[in-house]
Amino acid sequence: MAGASGEEPRMAEPAPDPSAVPPPAGPAATPLPSPVLAAETSQAIRIARVLCIVFMMTTHIWPGSDRILAAAQPPAVAAFFSVVVDHLGRSAVPLLSLFSGVLFAFTVMRGKRAAAIVRGKLRALIVPMAFWSVPVLAINLAAVHLLGMDEALPESPLDWVNAFLSLTAPPANGPLHFLREIFVACLCALALHALYRRSAMLGVLAGCALLVAEHAPGDLLFFRPLIPTFFLAGMLLALRGRAGWRPPLWLGLALLALSESVLHLVPRDPLPGWYVDETLLEFLPRLAMSLLMWWFATGLPRWSRRAADAVGWLEPFIFMIFCSHFVTIRVMGAVAAILGLSENDPWYPAFFLLQIPVCIAGGLAAAVVLRKVWPATGGREPPPLVAPRARPQPA
Repeated sequence: MAGASGEEPRMAEPAPDPSAVPPPAGPAATPLPSPVLAAETSQAIRIARVLCIVFMMTTHIWPGSDRILAAAQPPAVAAFFSVVVDHLGRSAVPLLSLFSGVLFAFTVMRGKRAAAIVRGKLRALIVPMAFWSVPVLAINLAAVHLLGMDEALPESPLDWVNAFLSLTAPPANGPLHFLREIFVACLCALALHALYRRSAMLGVLAGCALLVAEHAPGDLLFFRPLIPTFFLAGMLLALRGRAGWRPPLWLGLALLALSESVLHLVPRDPLPGWYVDETLLEFLPRLAMSLLMWWFATGLPRWSRRAADAVGWLEPFIFMIFCSHFVTIRVMGAVAAILGLSENDPWYPAFFLLQIPVCIAGGLAAAVVLRKVWPATGGREPPPLVAPRARPQPA
């Protein structure tokens, strides 16, 4: 995530890696900034990571964002769902992708060998995706065979491979396709970075060509082209020494006003092509909300140290919360099916709100039980929930 991109950037200048591939020699080599992330930027990323994942979970809350947004609820509740799910929730992944690109840029700027980076990403991204797909498959099997529910199960050998490794389709734990997308983005970014070091213009042009191809109809390498778009944008910011940039509030509000105007005032039929439709109706609102969340995350420590510390306390556990939240939601969905609950029921908003703290609690429980199980954590071992008491020193 921002943390799913892998290891944290170091806060001091590292020693060069003698096994690393040397940078291009000569005056044509593009200079890189120092691979040191400012403390303020690191804190903003940690705050944004927690906020993004919590809001992102609302798009997966039972029975899913499409049904939630179409539910027959009072106007005030429908407006709440629109803000939380359709705006904040769906804008979380782009901002997480951007920060993943920032952190990955700091990884490559330290001169780490490409093979070591790929091995680290496999361990940090693909292994947890496969691990946390197992309980989702188990729940789906139980729902079909014990509760008679209609759930999609793998059928062909490729379906089973995708259920764990997400080669050509999302995994069984659907939200974790984000980890797969970040892994593929890292592979592409390694090649683009090598080209960028030789010529910044060629590197940027190659990245733009990749994104144009990905945004065209039909999947090439990515399921969601917004993820590599924001990932490469974050990486470029870091490579240009702008990782600490704070978007101004007016920019986010202006883009949000523009996106809402397009959504409600521009007719759909005259839109000339898929690229305009996707840009105006999907990319623009997510960019606006991402900038606003970024602005808020950078400002929170200045406005309230207590609130920033509270969010920061949750951050070491947020990866486990992210990986496990869909497991919890599948259980909550089974409970809702047993109770006969519908998103149109008057008390569904309470059930919606209940699922968020339950997912967080489930992730914290997983962090306690599976703290030492590296396939579950991807090597990000969370700290104890309660810090051990210091032993009294003998007199």
